[in-house]
Amino acid sequence: MEGKLKAVGFPILIVVFFIFALFFHQLQEITKLPNENWSRSIPQEFQTKEKPIIYQSQNEIFLTDKNQVQHYRVSDGLKVQHIGKIPVTIPRGNPFWSNGESFVYLKNDQLILFNKGKETIIDDSVTGISTSENQVSYWKNGELSSLNVKSFESKVLHMFEQKISDVSYGSDGSMIVQHAVNDLQVELYYIDPKGEVSKNSISTLNKSTNDNIGSLSVLTENNQLSIIYSTKKRTQGALSYSLGRIDLDLSKLNHLKASPKEITMLNKETGSKLDSPQSVKVVKEGDESYLLFTAEGQRIGDSNAINVYYGKLVAGFEVKAKPINSTKNVTNFPLKVNKDSILWLNYDGDIYELYGASKDSNVIEESQQLTSLDWKQAGYNTFLMLFSSLITILTSFYWVLPSLLLLIVLYMTKPNIFEKDDINWVEYVSITLFAIMPFTYMEKAMNHYFYSMAPSYFTFSGSSWIILIVITILSAIIWKWGRNPEWGTFGGAFYFMGIYFLIYITSIGPYIFNLY
Repeated sequence: MEGKLKAVGFPILIVVFFIFALFFHQLQEITKLPNENWSRSIPQEFQTKEKPIIYQSQNEIFLTDKNQVQHYRVSDGLKVQHIGKIPVTIPRGNPFWSNGESFVYLKNDQLILFNKGKETIIDDSVTGISTSENQVSYWKNGELSSLNVKSFESKVLHMFEQKISDVSYGSDGSMIVQHAVNDLQVELYYIDPKGEVSKNSISTLNKSTNDNIGSLSVLTENNQLSIIYSTKKRTQGALSYSLGRIDLDLSKLNHLKASPKEITMLNKETGSKLDSPQSVKVVKEGDESYLLFTAEGQRIGDSNAINVYYGKLVAGFEVKAKPINSTKNVTNFPLKVNKDSILWLNYDGDIYELYGASKDSNVIEESQQLTSLDWKQAGYNTFLMLFSSLITILTSFYWVLPSLLLLIVLYMTKPNIFEKDDINWVEYVSITLFAIMPFTYMEKAMNHYFYSMAPSYFTFSGSSWIILIVITILSAIIWKWGRNPEWGTFGGAFYFMGIYFLIYITSIGPYIFNLY
């Protein structure tokens, strides 16, 4: 009994120790901030299976949810208060406007005012609508009208020759009208806060059946106009997204046509180009302007994730941004709801859920407190990484071959050597051969994934060979202490190998193969 305890008990304790070390390292990874300035992603009390339409008015947001609209208010930090449910059905496909009591939306080509449970028709034959905090614009093909959001009276602003595709708003009340002159081109017109329309188009964007223009975000300051726009392109069935920029001096509004240029979006942490940027918004932070947008994730485990990015908007056509979400799913519709906080919709393939993040120091501290979900996720990650470590046994089977070949040859040619109960030179040589073999494996094993995922005590300079030496010494101590003399040379050698594999796959093995 004592012999079994020595042979099995101590190795089990070592394995349990390394499993606990892996588990607590995963807890640390889960509570790690997406970057030094932002909190972890915090789930809010909103979930729905249908993709909602979102309307924002300063720190208040409205989200469609089946046959009702959910109303939330965000206060300092990231305190999201549920104001109530409004029993109104907003048709899908178009934006809406609300002040919390009244709603304006498009339904069956009619502009509708909803108030106190009653729908009133404002206008007929409407082909499109666009809304902002204090503005509602709608159009009938090329006829653009504005709706007063206090009196709910409308007036015609301008009659364009061709159809209007969309209208976007600047923070100063100006507008950019997308005028579809034909199937291949869209001309942009500027309307100042007083309602004056530019005599000529300020720029032209190209489009096609497989190349469409998405959202526009407008920034007007110091008599300079900047437009950030997104495009969606389909090539051989695959969708790709990009961002472009148009800059114009408003003093030359009717004398100069600006040329659009593509913006290169870079991950500030790695320098890598960000793919498929979309849902772009220009937001102000003091005197500085920033881009809030989504793009493909580049972190470990982000294979199908779309992250939220935040980067400073500077002169030129390159923006460096950092990810600000810690979720691993698809993010949609990022919104800046106050000076420190952002909300977005997280989609896991089944449910849309409202999430948020903040630069507020109190929110950052609170977000790092462990929750029951964190413990469960750490346990799941530990299991997955231990399972991936078992692949080591398959890929490193050749470690055993030289020792096994030596033992078989000697057993066939000099069998009397194996008749001794004590540890003989054959056992020492076979163990030495086995211990050398992992050094041929580690250079490839310690890849980018290893250095990204492993704790610092595994990633120091020279760790690739120091770790193996430590595992060898630890295995030798357990082998020397737990080996039973009755096992013979074969049993003793394979006992060492088994211990070595156990320590290897529970210590550094989980950080070698990526199954995320």
